[in-house]
This record gives sequence, C-alpha cells and structure tokens, in this order.
Amino acid sequence: MKDAGAVLLPSQQLIDLSERYAICLSGKTAPAGYDIRYRQFYWLLLFDPDGELRHACALGEALSAGVERGLSVADAFVEVVDAAAKKPSTLQQAQRNYVSSAGSADAYTALREKLMDLQRVGQLQTADMLAKTAAATEDPARSVARGLILEADACSHQVIAHASFARLRDGIQRFLSRHPDHDEADGLVDLLVEVGMKYSFDVAGRCRESAAPWRATSASPAQQRLAARLVARGDATAAASRERLESMKPDDYDRLRCLAVCGEASATLDALAATKSFGVFRPIHAEWRAAAEQRLRRKR
Repeated sequence: MKDAGAVLLPSQQLIDLSERYAICLSGKTAPAGYDIRYRQFYWLLLFDPDGELRHACALGEALSAGVERGLSVADAFVEVVDAAAKKPSTLQQAQRNYVSSAGSADAYTALREKLMDLQRVGQLQTADMLAKTAAATEDPARSVARGLILEADACSHQVIAHASFARLRDGIQRFLSRHPDHDEADGLVDLLVEVGMKYSFDVAGRCRESAAPWRATSASPAQQRLAARLVARGDATAAASRERLESMKPDDYDRLRCLAVCGEASATLDALAATKSFGVFRPIHAEWRAAAEQRLRRKR
C-alpha cells in the first residue's frame, strides 16, 4: 500500500519506505503457512520480490529496542525493515539447500538457525517440506523425524489451531509404529506426551490407549519398550498435574487444564461451566466437555 506509512505512522521516513516496500500492518491475518502468534502480537514479515521469507520478528519488541536507543518510532521502523532486507538468505533458500544436500546434518543445522532467526515463524511450513521431500534425502526416516520435531516446537511455542495438536499426535504415533527402533524414538515419545497431549483429557489413559498396540505379545521388543516409556510418561504427567492441583485455588490459571489432564470428569465439567470459552480454546474445551460427559455416562 503506497500510503500505508503515512496513514499509520505519519512521517516522511515511512512515506519514503513505502516507495520501496509493500507495507501491511495487521494483527488479524497472517500469510498462509506462517504460524505466527495469531492476534497476540504485531509481526513484521519481510518477503523478497519472489515471495520468499527473508525475515520475521515481533514488531513491538523490535520497535521498543530502537526507542530505548533514542530513535523515534518511525526511525526505528525504518531501521528494522532495512536490517531485515539485508539478511543474507531466505527460508526457502535454506530449504532448497537442505534438499540439494540430500538432508545433510550441516544443511539441517543451517535451516534450524534460519528458523530461529525468524523467531520460529515458518516452522509448520518447514515441517511439511521435510516430510514431502524426505524421499529425496539419504535418510528419509530422519527427515520425517526432523519435521515432527519442528512441528512439536511450533505447537509448544505458538498459539495455533487445536487441529495442529491432533495432527502432531497422529504424525508421531505413525512414525513410532513404523520406526520403533529409530534413535529419535524416545525423544518423540516425550514430545507426544509433553506437547501433543498437552491439551488432552486424561493423559494417562490416553497414553495407555495409544500404547496398547505396542504392548501386544506380537509387538517387537522395540515397540514394547516404547509402550512402557509412553505409559510411564503419561502417568508422570498426570501425577505432576495432581500435585499442582493440591496448591491451586479455584480461579487459578491452568487449573482447568490440570483437571482435564488428570481426567477429573465432574470437576472438569464444573470448571468449564464457570469458564467462558473463546478463541483457540473453544475446540479444546469442547473436546474436554465431550470426554468428561462420556466418562460420566460410562460410570452410570
């Protein structure tokens, strides 16, 4: 938008800047595939003329740093954009390097470093890329595992759709079923519980249900070992939540989630009745309500 700078932050610097870049400041939308913290922060995403992501940052934090050094907001904004434009590579270049190197460790390290420079924006899109290009690498299973690790990190650090947690759980369980003896397997079991089941009802029970096929007598030793680890992690998570609940007050933050994690059906429903659901928590609360009601029906 040619006049975006003049409208939002009147200054000659921003008018000049808008002649060089297309500027759109919005907390309501994000480019497809880029998992920013939806509506929580204003972000700057700088794309090159080919549409490749060169830089991303939480704009408020970047502007505050400039103001603390004595710059005006307008000058700080110009500084942030100019510095972003000078970044030596784009996310897509790092992705192409990964594929062209057949998934080398060095290329993966460079890709991770670029994502950290982007403050994790684009992790879900990169996870998809790693899965889709796995067959072109020397170690396809490792490439898929790397994608799942990035996906878990995105779910852990970003506020994103409830469906993303379900997708992560399905992806990790599918990988573990196919590669139970992979050297990333133990870590992925931990991510399955810590991240994938963070908003699940009755985590210990869910872990037992997920582990059931791996505990069968026909399962391999590697699968049985993963099953034991998964059940132990679920039990530990539930125990930790019960311990937290002992010192919590009724209106404490995260109490509702702890009740759900422990599978406390009646208490979860009571807490939900006293809680207004909104935003990303609506589908999570709906899942807890359905699971708790189903448990109570089974007890009758």
